[in-house]
Amino acid sequence: TTNNNNNSKKKKVDNDDERYSRQMFALGARAHKLVRSTTAILDGPMGGKLASKMDDDDVIIDGADGFDGLQGNGEEKNNSKNDAVATISEVPSGLLYEVAKNLALSGVGRIILVDDDNDDAATPTDAGYFDGALDDLGAAYRRSALSEIFGSSTAAQDDDESTITKKIDVDDEEVDESDLEESAVSGATLLAEYIQRLNPGVQVDIVKRGKLLDLMQESDKGGSEEEEGTVSLGTNPVVVCIDRSQSVQLEMNDACRYKCTATGKSEASVPFVSVETAGVHSRVFCDFGPKFVVVDEDGETPRSTLLNRVEEVDSSNNSTLLTVHCLEGERHDVSYGDVIQFQGDQSDGQDGNVKFPKYQVTSVKSPSCFTVKRWEEEKEESAEALMILLGGGARSFVRVKIPKATTFLSLREILHPSDSDDAAKTTAFLEDESLFAPSDLDKSFDPVRRRAVMTSMTALDLFVKKYNRLPSRSGNGTKQKRTDIDRFHSLIRKVVKETDAASPQSDTWDTVINQFAQTCRGKFTPIQALSGALAAQEVLKAATGLYNPVHQFLLYDCDEVLHGNEDCSESESVASGQSYILGEHISKKLARSRIFLVGAGAIGCELLKNLSAMGAATGSSNTKQGCLIITDMDTIEKSNLSRQLLFRDHDVGEFKSTAARTAMMRFLPDCHIEAHTSRVGDEEDGPFDDDFWASGCNVVLNALDNVEARLFVDRKCVSHGLGLVDAGTLGPKGNVQVVVPNNSESYGSSADPPEPDIPVCTLKNFPYEISHTIQWARDLFDGYFNRRPRQANDHVGEISQAEDLSKIAQALLDKLGEDAATDMAEELGEDLGVYPFVVGSDDPSDP
Repeated sequence: TTNNNNNSKKKKVDNDDERYSRQMFALGARAHKLVRSTTAILDGPMGGKLASKMDDDDVIIDGADGFDGLQGNGEEKNNSKNDAVATISEVPSGLLYEVAKNLALSGVGRIILVDDDNDDAATPTDAGYFDGALDDLGAAYRRSALSEIFGSSTAAQDDDESTITKKIDVDDEEVDESDLEESAVSGATLLAEYIQRLNPGVQVDIVKRGKLLDLMQESDKGGSEEEEGTVSLGTNPVVVCIDRSQSVQLEMNDACRYKCTATGKSEASVPFVSVETAGVHSRVFCDFGPKFVVVDEDGETPRSTLLNRVEEVDSSNNSTLLTVHCLEGERHDVSYGDVIQFQGDQSDGQDGNVKFPKYQVTSVKSPSCFTVKRWEEEKEESAEALMILLGGGARSFVRVKIPKATTFLSLREILHPSDSDDAAKTTAFLEDESLFAPSDLDKSFDPVRRRAVMTSMTALDLFVKKYNRLPSRSGNGTKQKRTDIDRFHSLIRKVVKETDAASPQSDTWDTVINQFAQTCRGKFTPIQALSGALAAQEVLKAATGLYNPVHQFLLYDCDEVLHGNEDCSESESVASGQSYILGEHISKKLARSRIFLVGAGAIGCELLKNLSAMGAATGSSNTKQGCLIITDMDTIEKSNLSRQLLFRDHDVGEFKSTAARTAMMRFLPDCHIEAHTSRVGDEEDGPFDDDFWASGCNVVLNALDNVEARLFVDRKCVSHGLGLVDAGTLGPKGNVQVVVPNNSESYGSSADPPEPDIPVCTLKNFPYEISHTIQWARDLFDGYFNRRPRQANDHVGEISQAEDLSKIAQALLDKLGEDAATDMAEELGEDLGVYPFVVGSDDPSDP
C-alpha cells in the first residue's frame, strides 16, 4: 500500500474553507462534513500491464492492439497452457478517471484505488472486459496526466515510459529517476498523483483487490487506522465498481453486504455502486443496504406559505380531510405524500397554547389549493387544535422534511435468487419497474428494451468469460466459422433459456441486442461523462443521505446516434472508440468543425475535456479547417478549483480562457485553439463581429451564467443559422437545451416562469420572512443607486432648458397622476438641488 499525503499537509488543506465554499453552500455544513469523512473505494481498469495464466481452451489476447485468438474469418487457434497470457492496455478506463475526478473535486476525504496490476486476485476476465484501445476518454486523461506530471506534452505521447527521466515532487519530496520510471509504469500510481493535483486535500491509497476483500472481512465499518502507513476503510466507506464484469460486481457487492464471522454471515451494509458503459449503453446500480435512510429527499429549503383558509371536507373514513387554500398570489411547494406543519400564534405548544399536528398531502388540486389528512405518525388529533385551525388560528404552513427509510436488494438477490424458483423470480425482478429509475420518458418505460439491455449485460459477461475478450464487429462469418455477433446471440439465447422465459418477438428486442453487440467493445465519451457524473453523485448520496438515490438500476443509451454508421472502423486514431461506434465520417467532421465555446467555467471545462477526447478541432493546420474558439472575461478564483477540473492552485488570478487553453493542450496537443478574454455582446470593435458570426464558427456551445448573454448569443445563432447547445446548473440541478436550426425552437422562444413576487404591502408593512427583508433592502438600494440616478439623468436636461417649470409639472401630473408626480418632484428636488440654480434663475422665489 502507498499513502500519498503526510499529516501536516492534509491538516493544512482540510482547513481551506475557500476551496469548498461552493460545496458548503450547495450541500450544507452537515452534508459537507460527511463528504469530507467519506472513503471512496474505486475498483476499475487503471492501465498498466497484467499477465495471468489461463486454461487450455482459452485464446491469446494482445490487449492494447486487439487479439491474436482469432485468425482470418474468426477461426480459433489452440494454444498450450504455458503460452496463454492475457494483457491489458496501458490506457486506463476513462470512466474510472471521470468518477475519480468528480469525487476529488467534490472534496471526499479519501480515495482508495484498487490496483489490479500483478494482483493474484485478478482474473483473465478482468483484462478481457476492457479494451483501452477504444477508450478515447481514458487516452485523453492519460495524455493529460503524463503531460502535467512530467512537464511536457511529448511525455504524454511516448509509449515507452521507461524513457521518461524528469524528476517530480510528491508530498514536497523529490523523487529520483529510478523511482520515477517505476511509478510511471503503474496506472494506479499515475491516477493517484493526478487526483492529488486535482485536490491536494484528498488522501489517496492504493491496495490490491485481495487485500481490500480481506480488509472488508476483518474490520468493521468505521474501523480506524491502528498503525501509521496501514489502510482501513474509514468511518464512511463507499465501494464503486467501474467498467468491471458482472461477475466482479457480484463478488464486490457480496463483500459489501456480508461479513464472515465465527457464527456465520452478518450484515455489513457498506454502500455499493457499480457503473459501466458498453458502446452507447450504460448501467448504474446501487445497493445501499437493507435499511438506508434518506435524510433529505430534495435538498431544497422549505418555505413558509401564507394561508387564506382551511376547510373541512366530508370524508367516508374516520380521518378528517381538510382543504387548504393559499393566500391570493401565493403558490405552494408541496406534492402528493408531503408532510406539512401549520404555523400560527397558537401553534408553538408553549405556555399552554395548542400545537397543531402534522398533516400529509393526499391530493393537489391547483398551485394554490390541496387536501390533507392527519399524518399517521402523529398522535390522535385534538378537537381543540382542529377548531382553532378551522377558525383561522393558523396564518401559514411549511413543508416538513421527514427522513425516509429505503430498502435495497443486493445484485445477487436480483440476478441470482437463491430459492428454487430462481428463474421465474429473476424474470419478475427484471420486469419490476420499481427497481429501475427512469432516465428517458420513452425508453425507460419499455419493458422489452429494459430486458434486452439487462440480458445483453449478462451475455457480455459470459462472452468475456469464454473468450477472454470483448466481441468485435469485424469478420464475415460462414456456416462453419461464426462471427462474434453470432456468438453473442448464442449467449443471449442461453441467458433467456436460463431465466425460463421466451425471447420477446419484437423488433425492439432484436435492434437493441444487435446494436449492443456491435458497439459494446468501444467506449463513447459523452456516455462516459454522463455515467461518471451519475456514479459520483450516488456516492455522495450514500455518504450523506442527501437526495433520493437511484433505486436500483439506471439504464441510459443514445442509440439514436447510430444511424448511418456503416463506415465504422477499428483503425487507430485520436478518437478510435468514437470512429468504431459512429463511423469515421463523424470523427472527421468533428475534427474539421469550428466550435465557439462561450464561457470557460465549470461547464466549459467539462466540455473542453470531452471535446478533446472526441478529437475535435484537430483538422488541417489551416484554422479554417478545424478550430476551437474560447472566450471568457472572468479570472480564476480559489473557489473555482472545486468545480473546474482544468485549473490548479497556481492558476488563481489568471484568465479562465487562457488557462483552459493551456490545460486543453495537455489533453489533446494537436487541437487548434483560440483563446479570447473579450465579452460577447453588441460591441462592434471586438473579435466577435458580424463577420465572425457569418463565417467564423459552425456551432456554438453556451456555458454562461447570465440570461442576457444567453439571449444575445441565441439571437446571433438564429440570424446566422447556427446550431446552439445551451447548458446551465444550479446546485445539484442542471439543464441542457439543443437548438437545431429550422428544426427546434430557439433559446429565446420560451421563458422560464417568473419568480414569485412578494406583494408590496407585505414587503413594506408586514415582512415575515428573511427573504422579505432582503428584498426590502434590495429595493431600497436599487432606488438610491439605480432608479433615482437614472431618473435624474433623464430629466436634468429638460429641466435645465425649460423656461416654465409649470409645464413640466403639468406633464408629470398628466403622465403619472398626482401622487406619483409629487413623489418624483420631491426626489428630483433632492437629487438635483434647488431648481433655480439648475435652470439659472436669479429669483429664489420662482416656483
